[in-house]
Amino acid sequence: MLYLSRFDVDPEESLYVRRWIAEKHLPDLLAAGFLTAASYEEINGSGHTADIYEIPQIDIFKTPAYRATGSDADDPERPRALAAMTNRSNTTYDVRAEHGDMEAGGNPEVVTLIQFEASAASPGGQDTEFVTKLQQACVSAMDSFPGLLERVRVCERSGNHPDYPSDQPNWLIMLEWNECPRGEDSTDLARNFHSAAGQLGFTSSWSSRVLARARVQIAEASL
Repeated sequence: MLYLSRFDVDPEESLYVRRWIAEKHLPDLLAAGFLTAASYEEINGSGHTADIYEIPQIDIFKTPAYRATGSDADDPERPRALAAMTNRSNTTYDVRAEHGDMEAGGNPEVVTLIQFEASAASPGGQDTEFVTKLQQACVSAMDSFPGLLERVRVCERSGNHPDYPSDQPNWLIMLEWNECPRGEDSTDLARNFHSAAGQLGFTSSWSSRVLARARVQIAEASL
């Protein structure tokens, strides 16, 4: 499963938050059983952040090891970091289709996150046709950018974090790049996926963002 934690960061607290994520939060979650963990910042400087994780199953949020990561006693810097975050969402996804390097790690250098709402199970139970159409678009995308686009994953929202129910759109396409693509290339791919999904006639709330791995200058941020 994929788990995305998305939020905007107060610019005045950005260094503090990013250091806390890199030095404390991500290592704690890996120790609690998360498979991969990485933090990304939108490349346009908006402050929008996505922490992207792979988890074995949704029940990991109920384990003692995970629950301990949210305690102020274990993590006294956490309240200040969370207070600097706004527009938070925590969303879990099943990966319905993927194409590319299946052995690639879960921490690509750059990601494009394409979100949309779709009633893919209706009309007439077209879910399989819907996913197949998106998978074909994945293959086309990979063929268009050999050596640059490492993997594409088509994900459907599934379940909820027990403490943070999500209101995000129910479909996510994640493009995983080994370096930052040209803006027009990322935009064109997003449009291609939108077109592929829209051919079945039931998509809405479309959005696309390009984010790069967060880099923290540790000396500049004091916890």
